[in-house]
Amino acid sequence: MPPMEAVNSLYIVNGKITIYGMAMTKRLRENGWQISYDEKESEVTATIKKDDEEYSYTATKQEVASLSKLAYKNSPKDKMKWHCIGRLIRFYVPEVTGGTVSYLKEEIEDMPAFEMPQVKIEMATPVMLERLKKKEPDFDKLKEVCGLEVEKWEDITQDCAITCLTTLLHNNNKK
Repeated sequence: MPPMEAVNSLYIVNGKITIYGMAMTKRLRENGWQISYDEKESEVTATIKKDDEEYSYTATKQEVASLSKLAYKNSPKDKMKWHCIGRLIRFYVPEVTGGTVSYLKEEIEDMPAFEMPQVKIEMATPVMLERLKKKEPDFDKLKEVCGLEVEKWEDITQDCAITCLTTLLHNNNKK
């Protein structure tokens, strides 16, 4: 991200680097993801698609209104869209931010300081492992390319999976 764009798109809220929603959708598109929305009265479904991968998340009026009454009151459908995008990136395609951004600005502002998530080691989700296996099915080669020090797929942490997905993405872009 160029310096001036970063100044206008990145924020520090409660000690965490966060990104403003429009910059997040830009990062998705720059990484080849198409974004579509299905808007209904009480819910919004966001879908991201790239090649043969497709992920969707539906945010409901009740879910999002409980997070931030003021932001929801001002622009409910926008709030539901940002919530969807944040969830999709965090859980399915974290490599679009290099794994450095955990939450969207809009989401982290909704979290009371005393409820901030604690950093802990979590194992890679099945979706992350499936994506890694698709991008590099040879585990030994993946270990070499990413510098992994684990013995099997199931030992890969979320942080390692994000690093590997980011590394593989950058290696593909160089070709």
